[in-house]
Amino acid sequence: MAVPFPGQTIVVTHHCPYPDPISATNNLASPAYGSDLSGVIETYQPEAWLFGHTHRNLEEAVGRTTVRNISLGYPGDVRPSDEAASLLRGLIQAGSFSGEMK
Repeated sequence: MAVPFPGQTIVVTHHCPYPDPISATNNLASPAYGSDLSGVIETYQPEAWLFGHTHRNLEEAVGRTTVRNISLGYPGDVRPSDEAASLLRGLIQAGSFSGEMK
């Protein structure tokens, strides 16, 4: 991320890169779901950081970066009428990330 290039930077990781969503669970296992990469996000400001693992529908702005959980959730969390929209949360079109929740 430190080397500039033409285009957008979108980071995809398994674990959550930001502590706020993890602290919401407030239990002893919380640290297993992510890391505090706030400094990396603030320094490089990618357009988006997509992650999973916490199984919670979440989107936050950290500076200019959209931090979005793209996992569907646990079985039973997604109603059939919402399934298509839930699947699209992780779909992005190269070069046109708007930061808006799909």
